[in-house]
Amino acid sequence: MTSSYPIKEIFFLRSIACLGVVLVHAIAWSFAYETAGELSGNAILSLEYIKLLFMFSTPVFVFISELLLAHSYRGGLPEKFFKKRITYILLPYLSMAIIFAVETSLSSGLTFSQFLVQSASNIFLGTFLGYFVLVIFQFYLLHYFFGRALQTVSPGKLLGISFAVNLAYLSFFNFVDPFPIPYGDFIWFHLSWLPFPGWIFYFSLGYCIGSDFEKVIKKLPDFKVLILLLPILSGGIVVLMNHYGYITVSSSKRADILLYSSAMIFFLLYIGGLIQKMPRPIMLLSRYSFGIYLLHPIFLAMITVAVGEQMTYFLYLAITYFGSILLSILTAFLLNKTKYGFVLAGKPGKNPYKHQHIQENRENPYQKRAL
Repeated sequence: MTSSYPIKEIFFLRSIACLGVVLVHAIAWSFAYETAGELSGNAILSLEYIKLLFMFSTPVFVFISELLLAHSYRGGLPEKFFKKRITYILLPYLSMAIIFAVETSLSSGLTFSQFLVQSASNIFLGTFLGYFVLVIFQFYLLHYFFGRALQTVSPGKLLGISFAVNLAYLSFFNFVDPFPIPYGDFIWFHLSWLPFPGWIFYFSLGYCIGSDFEKVIKKLPDFKVLILLLPILSGGIVVLMNHYGYITVSSSKRADILLYSSAMIFFLLYIGGLIQKMPRPIMLLSRYSFGIYLLHPIFLAMITVAVGEQMTYFLYLAITYFGSILLSILTAFLLNKTKYGFVLAGKPGKNPYKHQHIQENRENPYQKRAL
């Protein structure tokens, strides 16, 4: 059995996560731009915390990928599932992995053999910003092999076990120093990022919610206070853990991000449910989110080269942030006007406006309830 109607809350989650990913990278780029001492120490610290608090964005994408599988393919994955994902997700990933290897070679003066090594590293280890694709393909395989078995496990047991595994896995890499072996730091870094145990709770959460989406959405207003407070409390823990030096790595692979990202998922689902008809910008961002994800690092670099050092820090940050998003959408749109443009920019999602009547007519679980 499949369920084909679009989930309006997912458009909202995907667009916010997309904006968050670009913001994290734009702030990181902006710190390299800020060399004249324009920012005070407090301003830099505030930006670091903003960047840290948007680290929920990549986990949201992992959550969405499994929620959609669990919701849409309750009887099993369709026959051409992997063919489509390889064509429209993996091929663009491979293309961008090679393009980023070319950029690294040109900027660092690598030899051809070093370029090949860099390309292989990008492809198999995700040593560029496209690593997320390797993560979701692991979960595609997990869902394919274990999707039916998961139906026999209670949601509470599944979430409890996966949370414990995920927390233990991330805590190990957060609190244990790399072993003194060749390439120890490199191995440590990538083991904390790529293998599925570092993301397994988001997969399980997506599966549980996607399997019974309407029921979960109807229950959210009953937990309104908790849903609104938990992001603040868990986000505060993340900031304090960073401030006092317990976990200082600035990434989504922090043990304390696990609870915070989960809280943000429920918060965004709740807010998305309040919006009866999604604004067109939200739909546009959702539709082109994969293209934005792949292309925005290129435009961050290009805009930086174009503007030089001719503007204030915050103007630079605003231009790189919004410029990289808009240029990524435009480029993805134009590339997909050609036959094989999807190989570089991915394929935009189907235009959701033709389903808008479904969104509007779907029962609103928040009606006649105190919001």
